[in-house]
Amino acid sequence: EDEIDNQESETSNNDNDNKDETEHLKNQIQTLQNRILQIRNQRLHLQKQTTTLLTQTKSKHLHRLNNDRTNHTRALSSYKSTLSKLQTTQYQVEITKSWNVTNDCFHIWHRGPYGTINGLRLGGEVSPLHPAALGSVVAAA
Repeated sequence: EDEIDNQESETSNNDNDNKDETEHLKNQIQTLQNRILQIRNQRLHLQKQTTTLLTQTKSKHLHRLNNDRTNHTRALSSYKSTLSKLQTTQYQVEITKSWNVTNDCFHIWHRGPYGTINGLRLGGEVSPLHPAALGSVVAAA
């Protein structure tokens, strides 16, 4: 009987040990499942943060790129305008260099009481320049 009691006692102890071990393993499983759930939540949170940060960064870079392209277009337009003005001015300078001032002006003078341009009479009287001319106008009146 002692042997049977010992066997029963061992079986009872084994059952208790098995129950304790099973309970311990269940606790570990629950702890690990909770840890997995926490890690998944952290991963989702980090993914959301990363997505938000990437979206903001992308938006900033696209805005900066758009501004830089606009500035480039403006600078290029200004450059082309300035280049066109330079070419026009250089062309006008070349034309101006070919001018001959003595050929391009009129010889304005007077001959007697009449004014002349390039030797052609204008038809009206010129105001007297000399006192002698003034005396002849008074004598005629």
